[in-house]
Amino acid sequence: MTSAATVLQTSIPDLQLVKRGKVRDVYGVGDEHLLIVATDRISAFDCVLPTPIKLKGAVLMGHSESGFFPEQAALINPTDIKALITIETVCPALSREQIASLAKIPTLVVFGDHLADVPSMPTMWKERFESCGRFVQQVNAAGGDATMMQLPKYGQFGNSHMLMQDKNSNQVADLILKWIDDHVENKQKHNN
Repeated sequence: MTSAATVLQTSIPDLQLVKRGKVRDVYGVGDEHLLIVATDRISAFDCVLPTPIKLKGAVLMGHSESGFFPEQAALINPTDIKALITIETVCPALSREQIASLAKIPTLVVFGDHLADVPSMPTMWKERFESCGRFVQQVNAAGGDATMMQLPKYGQFGNSHMLMQDKNSNQVADLILKWIDDHVENKQKHNN
């Protein structure tokens, strides 16, 4: 499948441009109708960002109690799901068929380094980590592309369970974005 070109601005010569919004272009079609065209411009905080949407489709991310929701969604309907990212959760045992289905989608599992620091549940985190390690191994054995990213192995230390609220959250985000670039974007370019 080839990905569509990035569209920052449209031009339809036979129609009158009524308005160019932050992310949509609006054209008049006759006296009573409008054609609204969604572009790949990104708007955030009332500002149009300079970088357009590059990746067509969705990268699903889950954390903690909702951590395995991306995989559950992909098992229901994998259409246009480009990657799955699971952060510090339990990875349940799955059937061979389920693993084979998920092996078609690049998967990242992320854990910090304070797995045994929760006094009330020190073994829970170890069990979660091990269950996700087994999941990653199964996906890779089925021909998939799964990565277990334990942050200390990537030079990030001192992370709590709330990785994106820690002082090094930008560095953690950079690692995740690099993984997306390496395992999704570059893979997509290579396949086209």
